Amino acid sequence: MSINDWKNDKCVKNWFELLGNQRTIENYSHDFPNFLAYVYENTPYKSPTEIIQSRIENLTSQDMVKRRFWEQTVVKYKNSLEQKNLRMATVHGKLRTVMSFFSKNGVKLLFSRGE
Repeated sequence: MSINDWKNDKCVKNWFELLGNQRTIENYSHDFPNFLAYVYENTPYKSPTEIIQSRIENLTSQDMVKRRFWEQTVVKYKNSLEQKNLRMATVHGKLRTVMSFFSKNGVKLLFSRGE
């Protein structure tokens, strides 16, 4: 799947159906491709469905590094956004989009304090 086809992905369709609010969908549609681009460049995963499937698999791992792979990836994504000197409100908005994607697909990310 190319980065431009992400809206046709089954996990994205499920996410947007559960959101319901058109304005929220528009906002998330603007921010989510940034996260996907980061994931495509920094991980082996190439579609939103692959991201969710890997999260499900990682949650059953006894290896804590593997289990927390997506939390660590999101922290690194946040750090990359902060290095671009974006306002904190902008960074938080982009992270809210990512958190919503995982949450609405039933695999919430769990962060420790300060992450």
